Amino acid sequence: MVDRDRARALSFLERMTDCDIAISDDGLQHKALRRDFEIIVEDANRNFGNQLFLPAGPLRDNMWRTKDVDLFIFSGRTNSNEKFFELEPEAWVNIETGQTFPIEDYPFGKTANVVSGIANPNRFLSTLNNLKINFDYKVFDDHHYFTKKDLEFDFERPLLTTEKDAARMADKHAISNAWYLRMKVKLNTNITKLITEKING
Repeated sequence: MVDRDRARALSFLERMTDCDIAISDDGLQHKALRRDFEIIVEDANRNFGNQLFLPAGPLRDNMWRTKDVDLFIFSGRTNSNEKFFELEPEAWVNIETGQTFPIEDYPFGKTANVVSGIANPNRFLSTLNNLKINFDYKVFDDHHYFTKKDLEFDFERPLLTTEKDAARMADKHAISNAWYLRMKVKLNTNITKLITEKING
């Protein structure tokens, strides 16, 4: 459900569908949105940056909210007992056909062109480096919608991107040798247990 008014979106889902679970991305600052379980995710490396609010910094709410939510979890491994999750490469997926290959197969070879429009593209580029892939790359703003020109490079090679970016490529059937890297989440805490205990309690 897409709506700038998150509370209105939730109301629509409750009235017009049989939905009984709603998940809102970036919903923390939407005060009118009723919620049963709140999660704050913070980058383990960048932490809270300059601690300023958007657009001057990364914050969407006051820092004290980290103590007020149901789960505060880091994206990336920490050196303490903090709760965290890591993203690990799992498979290559062809954007046009949906065909999937194990991460160790490299169906396109080991030389590619790369595009990305996510908040922290360096993490993706670092993952490709760790996978021993040689590439040229273009980085765009977060939430960028890709045009045909965005995907053009000086040398014709297979195109690699993230799963999030692949969803914002206009004509996927016109991109014959493009792949996204599917990641899997590795958690050090049982989020399902925390949520069900809160709801049932």
